[in-house]
Amino acid sequence: MQSTEYLQSIRSLSYNFSTGIPLKIHFRNSGAQGGTTGIIYSRMEKIPGIVLAAGPSTRFPDVKTKLLQPFRGRTLIYATVQNALQSSLESVLVVCGYQYEGILDALLGLISDPRLQILYNPDWREGRSTSVATGVKAIKPETEYVLFIPGDMPLISPSLINSLLKETEIHPSAPLYFPIYGEGKKGNPIIYHRRVLPELLTISGDVSGYELVLKYFDRAVKYPLRSPETQLNINTLEDYQALLAMK
Repeated sequence: MQSTEYLQSIRSLSYNFSTGIPLKIHFRNSGAQGGTTGIIYSRMEKIPGIVLAAGPSTRFPDVKTKLLQPFRGRTLIYATVQNALQSSLESVLVVCGYQYEGILDALLGLISDPRLQILYNPDWREGRSTSVATGVKAIKPETEYVLFIPGDMPLISPSLINSLLKETEIHPSAPLYFPIYGEGKKGNPIIYHRRVLPELLTISGDVSGYELVLKYFDRAVKYPLRSPETQLNINTLEDYQALLAMK
């Protein structure tokens, strides 16, 4: 069965390519979920995560997107999104574009999670900045922080995500939050405070928010990593082989 037909049999979908409005597959609850016993309010429970999964794999020698490559019995994108859903993020928005039907098929095993939302970026050919904008425009207006995860980094763990989320409670006024490793190298994921989101939306082309990293680096909260293992970015076949070689 085609992915769209299968999904339509589970939840109502809205495909609207002609108007340029992003496809949204809503699996998101309208109310807040759970929470840790004894905690009345936690800032980290209100932060959405955006997984960027729309771009083509220009450096990967395969007709399919690298995100659909096998990994741990599933695919790279499945592992990345599953890790995000296992964290304390309020919701997880996956922005897809290139090979979007394959991405949908790969994520079918996760659609029962009410926090999952899948967005289609019709402008994905214009670069990563359009996927960033698609995600930011889909979050709640009152959102205070938003976390971004590259779809091709399946080793970013729930614990790393939660550690960054916790930093927003310890240092609530910082413009950015991200891990660092090696000799101060910036890692992923990254959290943006709402006050810098307007600047993020002015960026264009095949870039994300590195301009803001450079601008606010001294004021950003930097979370030191003990090991760089979580930072393996699958850009090439060699990267993928290195990933598979890990135990």
